[in-house]
Amino acid sequence: MRALFCICLAVSAITIAAAGPASAQAAYDGTYVGGSGTLTGSMGGRATGCPPTTALAPLVISGGRAQSQWSKQPMEGTVSAQGLVIMHSAATGKLTAQIDGQGGVTGSYSGGCYYNVSWHKR
Repeated sequence: MRALFCICLAVSAITIAAAGPASAQAAYDGTYVGGSGTLTGSMGGRATGCPPTTALAPLVISGGRAQSQWSKQPMEGTVSAQGLVIMHSAATGKLTAQIDGQGGVTGSYSGGCYYNVSWHKR
């Protein structure tokens, strides 16, 4: 009986551990809209050709994966259990952001131009 209890306890612990991060990531699933980017600088310090603000495509998160676009080019990446978003695009650059407890996403984009970015959950 004791061995059966130990086996059940071990299986329960494994199930909880496996479900933990996925459950935490699922809390971020959804579409984030109203995205905006504010220019903070550019490579070489010259912001020529960088618009001072830009409207961002929606950010879609599902199952720990993040997708959006930058300058009409696809960006894809991951979302951690802590809400850290990291996306890359071969054609543009890198976006790093954090999702807060109220469904806001804030971070930065770096490519030829640098922007502070934000979205909110729909």
